[in-house]
Amino acid sequence: MRRDRLTYLLFQYYIHELSEQEIRELQLWLDESPKHRLLLEKVMDADRINEQRDVESLFDEQKAWQKLSPRLSIRKQKKRFHLRLIRYAVAILAVIAFDCLYWLNRSDSTSEVTRPLTEQPDLWAAKENVTLSYNGKEKVLNSNQYTVKDTTILSERELKTAEILTIDVARGNTFSLILDDGTQIVLNSATRISFPRHFNSNMREVTLWYGEAYFQVAKSAQKPFVVHKGQSQIRVLGTSFNINAYANENTITTTLVEGEVSFSSVNKQNYSLTPGMQSCMNTQTGETELRSVNTAVYTAWIEGKFIFQSMELEAIMRQIERWYAVDVVNRAGESQNSHFRGTISRDLSLQQVLDILQQTTDLTFTLDERTITITQ
Repeated sequence: MRRDRLTYLLFQYYIHELSEQEIRELQLWLDESPKHRLLLEKVMDADRINEQRDVESLFDEQKAWQKLSPRLSIRKQKKRFHLRLIRYAVAILAVIAFDCLYWLNRSDSTSEVTRPLTEQPDLWAAKENVTLSYNGKEKVLNSNQYTVKDTTILSERELKTAEILTIDVARGNTFSLILDDGTQIVLNSATRISFPRHFNSNMREVTLWYGEAYFQVAKSAQKPFVVHKGQSQIRVLGTSFNINAYANENTITTTLVEGEVSFSSVNKQNYSLTPGMQSCMNTQTGETELRSVNTAVYTAWIEGKFIFQSMELEAIMRQIERWYAVDVVNRAGESQNSHFRGTISRDLSLQQVLDILQQTTDLTFTLDERTITITQ
């Protein structure tokens, strides 16, 4: 059965609008495989649909509805949906379409719905190396976490001579770091950070050269914790916050989850953040904007998710480039300025992510080796 037809039948089933003929058609499909019944149970999970709705998890609501609504046999008297009902219906469709893509692409069937966009091996998160540098030397870290006090990676003798340590997380990886004071840091892909082996002054200072990091700072009223990024700095005592400072984003974005943060911009202006607030500084002009945000959107990567909230296509593709170690060529014209919404697991293959993007937009995503080309 074609994927779009199956999505239609499952949606009609959910809203109790199946005709007798459609009931028979769906029953035949269910009888074909036990996997089909599992899929039906999965997509009918109300909790998942509510979660999908709450994060507004579909890329371009209006375009997605325009693409999917012609497949629905909604009666004329129900045609004038309230906006919230439209969004809820689109959320249901998003769950159903996503699960159809994921489950059917995993099956052994050779039908049209299981064929990828390109006939080539699929790509997953790149999982490139994480390296630890010290005293001009470099070691590849084979685990996903490093504790400064751990002598199994660097001996006590090496630690004594290594005043400053640097960790580089390559594309497609995340990495956890525990500093000398117990502060925990999670590093996103394509990130570099430097830190002292031991905090022995009145200040705990680290340098985020580029990338993204989530900090859970150990409390110490006597020793403030400072993150340096270029000429700006973030100063805290004990708190949880996220910093996004990729060079190609042209901004330094600090999102406070709990505690209190003092942010100093390149213009030497000071700003204070309270939980749920975010500072976004333009690295070219130094101009800084403060705003209230849903912090879960900006820390979703820690949970293994992409969450795109009113995000331009180019910004979405930069995240995909970093995670899957690919290059993107955008030939979509004005569509590149469209704003999209979406939640996708970072555990999916690149092909599955592109399938979802293509199903919920009017764009075509072509994967050739490690290059994605976007066209209308």
